[in-house]
Amino acid sequence: FSKRRCRLDGFTLAFIPLIRVDARFTVEELEGSSVLIEEASLVFDGVRGYCVVRKGDSIGIDETMGSFTELPERAIEALSIVSRRVAVPLGELSAEMNIDMRILKNVIDMLASRGLIDVYGDLIEMKYSSLKMFADPLKAARSEEVLTVKERVPSSISRNASVVLPRVPILKLIRVAEAMNGEVRDIRVIYYPAYIVLCIEDNHIEKVIAIDGLTGDVNEDLAKIIDNYEVIKTVLMKLRPVAVEQCKELSLFRA
Repeated sequence: FSKRRCRLDGFTLAFIPLIRVDARFTVEELEGSSVLIEEASLVFDGVRGYCVVRKGDSIGIDETMGSFTELPERAIEALSIVSRRVAVPLGELSAEMNIDMRILKNVIDMLASRGLIDVYGDLIEMKYSSLKMFADPLKAARSEEVLTVKERVPSSISRNASVVLPRVPILKLIRVAEAMNGEVRDIRVIYYPAYIVLCIEDNHIEKVIAIDGLTGDVNEDLAKIIDNYEVIKTVLMKLRPVAVEQCKELSLFRA
């Protein structure tokens, strides 16, 4: 870790919120010859609203898609129409939404960049493969390794660790799932464990490092999720001194 030229200042166990929306989706083929019911879980980070994806043995976020909570109402409306009709010509969509074509094209770009639709010339088509892009952390870990709650975090947990509470509008994520022709069955907040380490670099700039609490490996995406002034301030309130032995266990000294 000395190669990083960073003096370890403290660490704490933190639980990072992920929002899992379980839904039953009606998947229709373009020709309308068959209709499938597919159950899937859409998982978003609970601080910024990014899609949670699988990265190696851990999880990450796909920043290229942008935050799903930042989708405007027009985008959710367009997604709902496309998912209901499977494929819609751009002109028909513009007329149904009573929206200027130039504005609609910006809306379509937002949905396409998040992998929710495909665009073939003037034809907008629902992209049901998007249901598979989300990673469910509960399927990759033993149930006792993550904290899943529907109401409040037990005090026995919050006393000994930094619990980052969700900051995204969960209702917006529910509406996204419904706009994808989904019937929402359950909403859960999954608290993913991570060790947050504060180090001081040579130029006296503080740097926050996140170590996956399940794999023990540095995870830059987990650090990005909590990259928020209020969140960092809350997490660092429970910093404890760092022991060299603990750093070795958490892979901080691995080459």
